[in-house]
Amino acid sequence: MKKKAITAAELMAELQDNPEYLRSKEIAEQKRLQINDEILFEVKPILQELDAEGFSVENVDQLILKYAPIPKQIVNILMPWLLKIKNKNLLEMIVRAIGTTREKYNGVFLTQLFEQSESEILQWTISNTIAESRPENIENWLFNKINDDSLGMPKQMLFIAAARLLVKEKALEFFKEHFDEAPGHVAPALGEIGSGEELQFLGTKESEYNKGWVAKEIRKAMKKIENRLK
Repeated sequence: MKKKAITAAELMAELQDNPEYLRSKEIAEQKRLQINDEILFEVKPILQELDAEGFSVENVDQLILKYAPIPKQIVNILMPWLLKIKNKNLLEMIVRAIGTTREKYNGVFLTQLFEQSESEILQWTISNTIAESRPENIENWLFNKINDDSLGMPKQMLFIAAARLLVKEKALEFFKEHFDEAPGHVAPALGEIGSGEELQFLGTKESEYNKGWVAKEIRKAMKKIENRLK
C-alpha cells in the first residue's frame, strides 16, 4: 500500500514531539544567542569611539545606511579594529562599510586581515572592498596575490582591483600573459582598462572559449571596450 503523504503541519507536529529535533533546535538557538553576545561585546567599544567623534549608530550595519559613502574619518576609526576583532560576521560588516568610501585610505590593515583570515568568504569581502574603493600602499601585495595560484574565490575580485589600482601597462601585460589561467575572471579586468589592442586579443580568445560563462564574460568585456572607444 502506498504510504499516505504527510502535510507540513503534520510533520511539524511530529518534530515537536521528537526529543532529538527539540534538542538540536535548542542548541542552534543557544549558538545564535552566543554569536549575538560575541558581536555585542566586540562592537561596543567601536560604537563608543565612533560616537565620541560624532558618528552615532546602534550597530556597524547602520554606518552604510546613515553615512555612506563613509568619510575617511570613519575609515580611520574602523581600520585598527580589523586586527582586534574575532567575530567573522562583525568583520564582514566593517569591511563592507569601508568599501563604500570614496576617499583614498591606507589599505594595509585590509591586506593584513586577508593574510590572517582562514575564511574564504571574508577574504572575498576584503577583495571586493579593495576593488570597489581606493586603498593605497597595497600595490606590491596585490600583484603578488594575483600571481598566487593557491587562491580560489577571492582572486576573482583581485583581478578587478588590479585593473583599477596597478599601473595600467603592468596590469595589461600580466592579464594577457596569464589569461588562460583564469579567463572568466581576467576578461572583466581587461574590459576595465583595455583598448583596441586588448579588444583584438579578446577577439582571438572568443573563438577559443565560445561556450559557457567564460564566453559571456569575454563578450561583455569586448562590449565594454567597444563602448569606451566610440
